[in-house]
Order: sequence, then structure tokens, then C-alpha cells
Amino acid sequence: MRRMRNLLWGLWGIGCASAALGCASAPKSGTPSPSASATRDAPASTKVAEAAPAASRISEERLRAMLAEHTSRPAAVVVLAGDGSGIAAVGQGGIDAADARLRPGSTVKPLLAWQAAKAGALRPGHHVECRGEFPVADKTLTCFEKHGNLSLSDAIATSCNSYFYDVAQRWGLAGVHGGFVATGLVDSDDASLSDESLRARQGPPATSLHAVWAPVIGIGHGPLHVSPTRLAKAYAKMARELGDTPVEREILAGLRAAVQSPKGTAQAASVANLDVVGKTGTAESGDAPDAPQSESLGWFVGYAPARQPDVIVAVVVQGAGPGGKSAAPLASRVFRETMQHR
Repeated sequence: MRRMRNLLWGLWGIGCASAALGCASAPKSGTPSPSASATRDAPASTKVAEAAPAASRISEERLRAMLAEHTSRPAAVVVLAGDGSGIAAVGQGGIDAADARLRPGSTVKPLLAWQAAKAGALRPGHHVECRGEFPVADKTLTCFEKHGNLSLSDAIATSCNSYFYDVAQRWGLAGVHGGFVATGLVDSDDASLSDESLRARQGPPATSLHAVWAPVIGIGHGPLHVSPTRLAKAYAKMARELGDTPVEREILAGLRAAVQSPKGTAQAASVANLDVVGKTGTAESGDAPDAPQSESLGWFVGYAPARQPDVIVAVVVQGAGPGGKSAAPLASRVFRETMQHR
């Protein structure tokens, strides 16, 4: 870990979360980035523009109470209807549900696979051998475990970094950026993802810039920052548009296995008799190499039922551990409460 920290901390500030719960193994960060620290000082937001549909309602007052009961840490929850319209969104401790700019970590892996497949950069049946390390140019990126040979669905369920490093590297930086723009996760003119901005982040020389940054951004780290609301809306779009192609079936199988199988990182989000699917993520908020683990951001985002979802839930909690531990249990409560009146 020390070797990896010394090698790559100049590229991005991300931390290592629990190996069992699936995050990127990478340098820890200390001083929060300007965008991350700004969200702590901002007032908590409850902004969701659209009117909630009749089904799957939950009041912001009730959601705020559930969030406060779950944790005293900075956190946010977003609940959307299946069509992507807003139901409720609340934040506490300075995390604004609509406007915070936070690293999404591994929650973006299914989005990456979905868009790469649409672009022809990810073919059906693609497998990757995870050996715990992934060489890129003259660098070495890491996975938290040696997963062996994995399919796409297994890679989503176990949150293997190597699989998605491979997808992002094959697609390239422009493809990854464009794919995330297509989901609505980021804007096309997001300056933080421009070549100029990436070179300024003490990155590699121009000859290897795209090769290294594509896999880093492709697993939700480095300069990629999103709000909980944007992430929830990207999942709502994916849930509506996932069809019956072989790769899209694999994506849905992976999202289901992440929640419903013993190998999944998001088992704590499960609800009895409800087909919940989703993905955990863990990332850190700053760019320095020595941040305490208490600064980590634990994520869960998912939806239910898996086919024609009625509700999308996104949760982020800061400083309470990886997403499977900190965010997924609250998501389970939110699913139960929003779906009980269907």
C-alpha cells in the first residue's frame, strides 16, 4: 500500500475502503479538495425540482428524520420515482443533496459498462483476469483483491476494479467522459475533466495522460465529482433504458447479485420480497495522500423493482465506513418505507 501511495497519490486523492465491500485501493487523502470542503460549509439542500408522482411517496420531513436516526455524520439521501422525477432529497452536516460535488467511487461502474456497450467498446461475454494489479503506461493501478477471471456481472457484484480499468482503458478518456455525459452524470463542458485540468493535477506526461486518467475516472475517482441527485438521475435513466441485449442483461444481473447474492457488496440494501438492485461505492474527498479514513464517502445507489422500477434511492454518508456498511442499510429502510404503500 505504501508503494502504491508513493507512486500514484499525485494523480488522484482516493482512499482504500474495506476490501470486502468493494472500493478502489489507492492513496488516502487528507486536506479536502476545495469542492469537497465547500459542500461541508453549504446549507443542506432539499431541492428536487419535479413534482412527485402519486406512487412511492415519502415526505422530506420523514426522510430527514430517517437520515438523522441513521447517522449523525454528514450525509444525504435522494429518492426519485421510476421516471426520474423527484420525490424527496435531504442532506445534513453540510452535504447538499443537489449541489454537492463528491467522488462517486464504484457506483459509476455499471454506468460505464452500459455506455461502453452502447458505443461498442464492451462486447458480450467480455472477461478480465484480475490479479490485484493493473499496469497502465508506466504506472500500476490496484484492485483490493485478486478476483481471478470475471464476467461483467461478477465484476459488478464484487466491485472488481481491474475489470473496469480494462473497460475504461480500451474505451479511452474521451469515450469515458462522453459516456458519463450521456448518462447526465456530468456536463460536457465540465472543466475538471479537460486535458488542461488533468495535466495541472500533477499527472503523467501528455503521452500517457489519456491512458492513465481513463481507468481512474472510469471507476469514479480522480477529478470526477457528482451530486447525489445527479447520480440518482443517472441510475433512473439507466434503469429506464436498459434493454435485453446480452451486455445489458449482464449489467442487470450484476446489479441484482450485488444486493441479493452472498458475494455482493450491497447485501445490506436488500429488502425481503422486493427485487432491489444496486451498487455500492467508496471514495475519499480530498487530494492529499494522508487523509484519515474518517473522511471517506460511503455510497449506495439502486432501484426497485429491477424491471420497470418504481423508486430510485441514492445515499451517501461521510466518515462511517464503506458504502456497504454506511449507506446500504439506510437505503434498505428507505426502500421499505417508500414501497409499503404501493
